[in-house]
Amino acid sequence: MILSPKVPKMLTSPIEPSLDPSLRVLSLPLAAINEAPLPIGALAGLPAGALDIASANLLMAATPCDAPLFDANVEAACARFKRDVMLVRTGLFPETMNPVTVDIALVGPDGPFTMKGLTFMRKCDGGLWLVPGQAGAFVEISSKGLALHTAPPFVTWDERCDGVCRAAGEIVCIVTGRRGR
Repeated sequence: MILSPKVPKMLTSPIEPSLDPSLRVLSLPLAAINEAPLPIGALAGLPAGALDIASANLLMAATPCDAPLFDANVEAACARFKRDVMLVRTGLFPETMNPVTVDIALVGPDGPFTMKGLTFMRKCDGGLWLVPGQAGAFVEISSKGLALHTAPPFVTWDERCDGVCRAAGEIVCIVTGRRGR
């Protein structure tokens, strides 16, 4: 086998080859939803590379930009399209130098319900959740989309920390192209 030093191995995003680590991080929630997304570009002011998962009633995008950039756009897209919106904020070095956080807007009867600064958490049973840093609601990510819960998906703070570390490890593997255990 001859190795070529010309071009690094292309890592993949959820829908196409990409060197953008922000887009690659979307593989984590997409695997939980288990549905092929439709690329929609920069619809309604969301970052380029936004995805539509119709079966989950969800628009999903990622950005290396910190808040408040795109804050108003997330809520506006939710109100305009009557879909839940997930914005994954990765920084330039996801989970190695920059924590990955998630902002969501859920369709509600009186308009969008927003939650900011959530963290991915992988349960031992494989379930993927978004959890707040302190008190707040919890969001399950599944094939049905985003589901809001008031009861935490963990019993102890240590269990929460283990799940957050598990998800962070998966993100590092996705971004660097390494396989998990």
